[in-house]
Amino acid sequence: MSTPVSEIDLRRAKTEAEALEIMREEQRTPIAGATDLYVALNFGTLEPRRFVDIWGVKELRGISTSGDMLVIRALTT
Repeated sequence: MSTPVSEIDLRRAKTEAEALEIMREEQRTPIAGATDLYVALNFGTLEPRRFVDIWGVKELRGISTSGDMLVIRALTT
């Protein structure tokens, strides 16, 4: 049995600081892209219902170096 979309509580963060604040204060689960969320909705296996969408957080994208380390941020495609 699938989960109704109306049961999903989603907020969108624009910055890394905003995402961290939302997760800390509102106990939300971060998502980006949401493919897994849609699959869980269809199969009725969705556990958390409160999410923060971090897909638009620019600080979480990109590749750089820091000293002798290569840094690949979480949302880099």
